Amino acid sequence: MFIIPEEVQQIVDLAHDFGMNEIHPSAADRDKTHEYPADIIKQLGEMGFMGMFIPEEYGGMGLDLTTYVMIVEELSRGWISISGIINTHFTTKSNVYSINRGSVSNSSWYKFKYHSYK
Repeated sequence: MFIIPEEVQQIVDLAHDFGMNEIHPSAADRDKTHEYPADIIKQLGEMGFMGMFIPEEYGGMGLDLTTYVMIVEELSRGWISISGIINTHFTTKSNVYSINRGSVSNSSWYKFKYHSYK
């Protein structure tokens, strides 16, 4: 049996509420107009959802992959297209983090400039 820790459930609930209250109301219109949801992405970033899997020392939330998946699932209930944006961001940033964490570009300046999500 999988037991979700209370702090994880709170984050997942926040994602669900945001998906249903902030994303869902404009989803159909955005699909028709092909409008990129820059305002929603900005809010997701401010909430920490654009750096969920990135370690806290680099400005992310440092969450595990299971929590990440649960959050994306809840946000996607509001609009499935949002998952494509979040997952693309996750894949890109995770690859940059993995490639650079042991190299010369692992300086404080590089971390601040390219790994900051706040």
